[in-house]
Amino acid sequence: MDKFLCANIASGKFVTFFYAVLDANSRTLTYENAGHSPGHLLRSDGTTETLQGGGAVLGALPDWTYQSYTAQLHPGDMLLLSTDGITEAENAQVEEFGDERLLQAARARDGSALEIQRVIMQQVTAFCGGTFHDDATLLVLRIT
Repeated sequence: MDKFLCANIASGKFVTFFYAVLDANSRTLTYENAGHSPGHLLRSDGTTETLQGGGAVLGALPDWTYQSYTAQLHPGDMLLLSTDGITEAENAQVEEFGDERLLQAARARDGSALEIQRVIMQQVTAFCGGTFHDDATLLVLRIT
């Protein structure tokens, strides 16, 4: 995909991308991050892992070699994947919502993944007064 984009994208443009494959049977997440907002894995023991990856943005470096990273998931863990429109949403004081508020909002809520996603989106919307400057997408996955 990177080589295709390098050959076909306008000069100075690029694509960020977080790619993940979930093996539900083994509870394994294999991923790579190409310059996108990192994913967050909230462990049932209260710790957090940032799924940073190590890839360059797509469309800029045709010879870049991407790697696969693996995270073992456990019952009670929660996976958060978002676009930067969530973390970069700004309030009236030009403060960003940020990763820490995102993580706090997720930790503060029990319930289904859908309920947690709705609560977080409500908090982000209230924080920025409903004015988003970029796409705002959030995926929440609870491991059972």
